[in-house]
Amino acid sequence: MIGERIVSHLKLVSSNTEADHEVSLLAHSAESKSAQGQLALPYHDAFSVLLLDVRRLNFGRFVDVLNSTRPNWIIDVRVTPRMDLLAGNRQHALKIFSSHNAEYVDLFGKLGLHSYQSAEANPALWSKTIGEIVLNSRRPSGPFIVLFDDDKQFEFAKKIVPHSFGSIFQKPVFVSYTD
Repeated sequence: MIGERIVSHLKLVSSNTEADHEVSLLAHSAESKSAQGQLALPYHDAFSVLLLDVRRLNFGRFVDVLNSTRPNWIIDVRVTPRMDLLAGNRQHALKIFSSHNAEYVDLFGKLGLHSYQSAEANPALWSKTIGEIVLNSRRPSGPFIVLFDDDKQFEFAKKIVPHSFGSIFQKPVFVSYTD
């Protein structure tokens, strides 16, 4: 088209041309409709970590996050991992994780933690355990989704996880989170 230029570092917010119709349809998925139809930029790589507060999610939003992130690992750092918040029940949640080819780890269950007050509940300590699990697996990298339901854990993890995961994997780690 005359006068139209495509710049690769810009995001498509809306489109009215027939040629862009298919792209526009992708931007308007059932759960992630927005007034502008903004497309998500795929920035997740093997050393991306997404910290999610599950109290701020519903099923549709969680599936959107799984689809856009395509995690290799879903790490649950909740004392009581209530799957009904994410997918109705535990069986359905595990089925969704499996369909997305993501390994689910109930980390606090694996560590036998029943309280956020325990020393092992410190993100600096449990991130080392995640590193051991991941590095000794058939999938030695992410992307990772880490599930939270505690404000203090979440805030502390935002500060600790970038450095901790970077040290474990010996690579720069990109950490994003929901607020």
